[in-house]
Amino acid sequence: MIKKNKHIGSSFDDFLQQEGVLEESQASAAKRVIVFQIQESVKK
Repeated sequence: MIKKNKHIGSSFDDFLQQEGVLEESQASAAKRVIVFQIQESVKK
């Protein structure tokens, strides 16, 4: 049986969910990825 590390807590997503900003954070990250992809396409 694998012993869990007692120093590891919940995930960062769990924290963002508790703070009520998970959906906003995910939307912002998705927008940044799309902008990056567009910029890379324009460079080519």
